Amino acid sequence: MNMEAYKNTDSNKTVYINKLNATDRLNLLKTDPIKYIQRIKHPTKEEQETAIALDKKCVKYIKDIDTEILLSVIQKNTYTIRYIKHPSIEVQLAAIQQDGLAIEYIKDPSPEVQLAAVQEYGFAIEYIKDPSPEVQLAAVQQRSSAIEYIKDPCLKAQLAAVQQNGKNIQYISDPSLEVQLAAAHQDGDALGYIADPSIEVQLAAVQQHGCTIRHIKDPSLEVQLAAVQQDGDAIRFISHPSAEAQLISVQQNGNIIYRIDTQSFEAKLISVKYNFSNIKYIEGSSNNAENEEITIACIAGIEDAYNTDKLDTDVFSDNKDIITDSINSIKYRGLSKETKMRILYLCITLNLTDAIDYLFKGKHISYCDLDDPTKVLLEML
Repeated sequence: MNMEAYKNTDSNKTVYINKLNATDRLNLLKTDPIKYIQRIKHPTKEEQETAIALDKKCVKYIKDIDTEILLSVIQKNTYTIRYIKHPSIEVQLAAIQQDGLAIEYIKDPSPEVQLAAVQEYGFAIEYIKDPSPEVQLAAVQQRSSAIEYIKDPCLKAQLAAVQQNGKNIQYISDPSLEVQLAAAHQDGDALGYIADPSIEVQLAAVQQHGCTIRHIKDPSLEVQLAAVQQDGDAIRFISHPSAEAQLISVQQNGNIIYRIDTQSFEAKLISVKYNFSNIKYIEGSSNNAENEEITIACIAGIEDAYNTDKLDTDVFSDNKDIITDSINSIKYRGLSKETKMRILYLCITLNLTDAIDYLFKGKHISYCDLDDPTKVLLEML
C-alpha cells in the first residue's frame, strides 16, 4: 500500500480507504482503529472484530454491527454497552444479566430489562426512573436495603424490605403502623429509627429484643415488664425501673443488681441470696429491718458456701478476698447486736484478720457489743 498516496489524499479519504484491499485495510485499522473504522462503509466481520479488539470504543462507530460480535464483546466487558448506540433487547439483557448496574448506560430500558437488572442486583434500581411496583418488589427481594434508592416505595416493597431487615425502616419516610410493626417484629432495634412509636410498636420491639428499651424515653410499666421478661439485662437501660421489673430481672440473674439504680428491697434480697458477694452492689437503706435481713442473707450465704463446720481450706483460700470484701461491704448502721456477733464469729472462724480489723477499727463493732469479751478475744488469738 502506498501510504504517502493515502496521506496526500485530502479530498476523499473515505473513498480511498474503501478501495484498499482487505489486507491493507486491516493494517490501516491497526494504526488507529477508531479513526479508520468510521471510514469503512461496510466493515467485514473480521474488520469489526479487529477494531473492537484494539479499542472497545469502536463499537460506537460501526453501523449495523454484527449481533454476535456485540454479544461476545459484552461477555468480555459488560460496560462496553455504554458505547453501543441503540443496543437491542438481546444485547441489553446480556449486559445486565452479567451486572445489573449496567442498566445505568441503557436509555429508557424496557420493563423486562428493568426487572432483569434488579433481579441480578437489587441496587440497580438506583438508575431506574419511576420503577413499577413489580420492579420495586423484585429489587428489595434481591437486596432488602435497595429500598433506600426507591422514592415513595409501594407498601409491598416496604414490607418486604423490613421483613428481611427491620432497620431498613430508616429509609422509609412516614412508615405506616403496619410497616413499623413488621420492622419491630423482625428486629427490635428498628425502634431507634421510628419517631414517636406507639405503645403497640414499643411492645413489639422489646418482645423481640428486650434491650431495645434503650430507645424508649420513660417506658411504661407494661413495656418495662415485657422488656425484662424477654431479657433481664434490659434493666440496665431503664432509669428508675419499677419494683416489678427489678424482681423479674434479678430472678433471671441475681448478679444483675449492679446495673439497677433505685434498688427495691426485694431485688436486693434475691440478689444477695443468689450470690452473697453481691452485697457490695447493694444500696444502703434507712430501713434498719431491711438492712438486717439483707445482711443475714449475706452471712448465711457465706456460711453455706464454705461450710464453716467443715471448712475446705483450698476452696476458701481462693476466695478469701471475696469474703472479706463482702463483709466489709455490709451496712452496719442499725444492725442488731446478735447479727454483729454472728459476723464477728464468722470472721474468727474463717480467720479473716483484715475483716476483724475493719470491724473494730471502723467501730462497726465495739467491745460493748460483746457478751463475753474475754472469750471472744481468746478465740481471736
